[in-house]
Amino acid sequence: MEAGGWPTKFATETPRVASARGRSRARVDAERFVATIETDVARGQYIDSLLGKMFFGEFAREWLATTGHLKPKTQEGYESILRTHLLPAFGDQPIANVRPVEVGRFFSGLAAGGMSVSRMRQTKNVLKRIFDEAVRKRLPCSNSLPGIETAK
Repeated sequence: MEAGGWPTKFATETPRVASARGRSRARVDAERFVATIETDVARGQYIDSLLGKMFFGEFAREWLATTGHLKPKTQEGYESILRTHLLPAFGDQPIANVRPVEVGRFFSGLAAGGMSVSRMRQTKNVLKRIFDEAVRKRLPCSNSLPGIETAK
């Protein structure tokens, strides 16, 4: 046993070995924890908390790079929305920290600033696609858009 308790290391879906914070005092507790994580990984249910530290801007740019199959005008529109609205608002935040209340304030600010209803819907669509992809990739975040209304 190493000083401070039993290590809790396990393999994840990402090509690295993760380690839980701290150490377990009892070997059986450490082994039980590792077995639980490995079972979650095998089932495809493990969510790597370190991925939640990925910044929204970094993930959004990665997502945008996957839209090459779309029409050029659509892709340009997505890029424009990211550059002018989403990245300034959320780009420097960890994606796991973007909460529904912040998203609601963001859209309230857009409406107060006179953004057209159509452009607000487009912006919400891009943001929804980014969060849907983050959830699909099992980042520890929630889709922050349920219940967020844009003008009608």
